Order: sequence, then structure tokens, then C-alpha cells
Amino acid sequence: MDPSAENVLFSTADPLVPGDTDGLQRDIYDARIGGGFPSAKVPAACEGDACRGPLTPAPGAPIAATAFQLAGGSVRPPTRPCPSVRILWHTLHGRTLEIVLRASDAGRVVLFGRGLRTTRRSVKAGARLTVAVMLSKGAAATTRVPRGRRLTISVAFQSVSGAKARTTTTIRLRS
Repeated sequence: MDPSAENVLFSTADPLVPGDTDGLQRDIYDARIGGGFPSAKVPAACEGDACRGPLTPAPGAPIAATAFQLAGGSVRPPTRPCPSVRILWHTLHGRTLEIVLRASDAGRVVLFGRGLRTTRRSVKAGARLTVAVMLSKGAAATTRVPRGRRLTISVAFQSVSGAKARTTTTIRLRS
């Protein structure tokens, strides 16, 4: 079978077409979607035995599609790798959280989480993207607590092909 699944190759010793006159040697046939041979035209005026065509032997038992296998094994459709997005590092500057990330494909990223203003950006394939995310007043106030505040950041990514990825990380904010 070819990659488009429109052609199937099989072999048989049975003559499947009138032109197969080599006896019992195995022949390879190509069965195609929408393929075939033009049918023989029957003369308009015929009577009696003249209307009957020549006798042909009945075809043998059908061969299973897996009986004839092309070199290389079965054919699989190509698959695209899943997209990915990674947070490389982050820094805090007052109420602004600067996040550096990398996406495997071109697409759109959305950064969100409790205490964060949702931020959307476009990203190029494999490029680093630096995003400034504003903290809410409450989240910014808790950075002054001696042990800081834990903040969960989620990054959703959708590539231009429509595939999606998501990552989440928890950071400790301290001023």
C-alpha cells in the first residue's frame, strides 16, 4: 500500500486480465481507487453463441492484503511532535514579574494565575520570549512578608497548527 492508501499492490498466479497469457507465473497487480480497465465493447448486432465472449477461468481465492508486504513494513502517516513551552527563569521588579520562556513552535502564549494579570503574547518558534506580568496589589503586598508568598503561574501555549501545551510552576516571591 502506498502512503496515500490509493494504491494496493498484490501478487497472484491467476490471470486476472485477458492480456495475462504467460501461464502460471506470478504477476504483480496494482489495485487503484477509481482504476480499472475499459470494458470490452459488445457488437451492437449479435445472435446466439456469437454474443458470448470467450470463456475465461474463474479467479482464484482472494489474497489477504497482508500477504504481500512492501519492503520497509507498514506505512504510518507522519506525526508532528507535540509542542512544548518552558519557563526558563523569572525575576521580580516591584509589582512586575518578568518571566522568560521558550516555546517549541510559533504561536500564542497566555500567562495567568491567582494574583497575576492575565497576559497574552505571540512567540516565534524556538525564540526566547520575555513577558512582564503585573501582580495584583494583594500579591505585591505579600512579597514584603519575611517568608514571601508562593505564587502559581500557568502558561498555556497554542501553536499556529492548533496543537496545545501547558505548563505550571510555583515560585516564591520575596522583595
